Amino acid sequence: MKLKDRIEIEIRLRENTGIREIARLLNVNPSTVSREIKKNRIKL
Repeated sequence: MKLKDRIEIEIRLRENTGIREIARLLNVNPSTVSREIKKNRIKL
């Protein structure tokens, strides 16, 4: 994923957006978003 996608994930998580919705917005699989969260330890 690109940095802008990681930033988007972090912003959306802070807004309490679900993983499936974030994945839909980024046009990726929900598991991709989940892995990025775990990999980069995005904290709320």
